Amino acid sequence: MKKKYIRLIILLIILFVFYIIFRNIYKTFLFLKYYEILNTLKLIPLYKILIISSISILYYILLSIYDIVAFRYIKPKILLRLRNIILTCFISNIFGNNVGFSILLNGAIKYRMYSIYNISMSDTTKILFFSYLTMWLGLITIMSFIFMIYPFSFKKIISYNLSSIWFSILFIVVVILYFFLCIVYTKPIKVFKKYDMKLPNIKIAVLQILVSVFDWLIASLALYIALPIKSYSIFLRAFLLSHLIGIMSQVPGGIGIFETTMSILLSINIRLNNNFMAGLIIYRLLFYLLPLLLAIILFIISEIFLRKKI
Repeated sequence: MKKKYIRLIILLIILFVFYIIFRNIYKTFLFLKYYEILNTLKLIPLYKILIISSISILYYILLSIYDIVAFRYIKPKILLRLRNIILTCFISNIFGNNVGFSILLNGAIKYRMYSIYNISMSDTTKILFFSYLTMWLGLITIMSFIFMIYPFSFKKIISYNLSSIWFSILFIVVVILYFFLCIVYTKPIKVFKKYDMKLPNIKIAVLQILVSVFDWLIASLALYIALPIKSYSIFLRAFLLSHLIGIMSQVPGGIGIFETTMSILLSINIRLNNNFMAGLIIYRLLFYLLPLLLAIILFIISEIFLRKKI
């Protein structure tokens, strides 16, 4: 009986996810305007559109490495084939990127799909938290280096002359503390007062950061190719900080927040002309909406065919 209630709650959350997704698509087209989309497609060469689309799909496929590492860490009773992990992660992470409160709604999709293969809710919860932690570790690690090597002031964002070096030091301390705890702290940690999780060993901790840093770099290439900017280092620090603010805002897909922050940060170094705005629009379409449409189709197919098969 308890399991039926849990599945009902998960189903309601998924329906809520789809509501937010379609509302987000509607708001995106209101935000962009159809004529802006048509003008954008004229400004961006076809080969760039194909490259950005390929990188975007590759990025979401590579995100499955988070769960692959997580499976290695938690060692669940049931082992999945690689293709099943990739399919689940591809769909759930795309939904998570397009919807606010991604850890909750991404988790609902992930639990729904992993339940097809009889992965328990306990193991799915551990995988979800491990993957989410991996994402944040990679983000603050790469930000710590880029903020230290190419320092800048936050004056344009928070109206206070604060150097990025201080954030860099803070992020480095957090990563070092995580490594330290992975080495010395072996007691289980309570998650939702129900599930026990242990910190990974130092090898898996290092692997978490390497995988996540590589993934963030791949994600940045999709926008870097679209924008008329030469300096990758200047672009990367703006890209990472804009994503950080977008994630913390919990606005679906960071729409509006991400674009505004990128414009503010890069206005110091480049001219914000039509080509720049076209790059942001094409990135929004190809990195968010195109994979989202594909994920919706794959999710419906998995619900119809995989559940019947299994």
